[in-house]
Amino acid sequence: MTDRLYVFDTGPLLCFGGFPGGAKLLAGRYHGRGCTTGDVDRELRGLRRSTNPIIAAAADHCVQKFSWLERRAFNEADDLEVLRELRDRLATFQRVKRDVSESAIADFGECSVLLLAERLADDGSNVVAVINEDPARRLARSLDLPSVCFAEVVKAMCVDGDLTTAAAFDGCQKLKRGFVDIGDVVESPRYFVEAPAA
Repeated sequence: MTDRLYVFDTGPLLCFGGFPGGAKLLAGRYHGRGCTTGDVDRELRGLRRSTNPIIAAAADHCVQKFSWLERRAFNEADDLEVLRELRDRLATFQRVKRDVSESAIADFGECSVLLLAERLADDGSNVVAVINEDPARRLARSLDLPSVCFAEVVKAMCVDGDLTTAAAFDGCQKLKRGFVDIGDVVESPRYFVEAPAA
């Protein structure tokens, strides 16, 4: 079996950007096996102007430190149409109905990650989408794409000995206090000793 490739959405990258030592942890685990999309890169650059200082600082850290992640762009008219179709499908998994223009902006990164992951899988790659939002993860399942969230990645790092459970819990609590979605409910350090997903 080939080594897994991981396609990162904005949310998990923001988490690594705001997590103590996150840049080193991300590179140590995923260098050479991680990529993202141009849409996610644009979202991160835009989030540097966020009014939430935690998110703005994390996004700035991502832009500065995660240049090693390969960026793939979708430019062709056919790609844009497929992305719009994925965005429409994603809306069916969301509980809160949003304005179409807001949804177009908010969901395009997730959809580009899913499209890239789907295409890599179609080409025979063993691929995992790294996404925090539940609707996008449900859409990934409907596409037969495995996915994990930031909290599950941190759990795997703890199980592998790259991070202590105390450091993992403290880092995740810091992100949650800054209103950053870590992708799962983490109520104690015990979360990080369960079987890993990534």
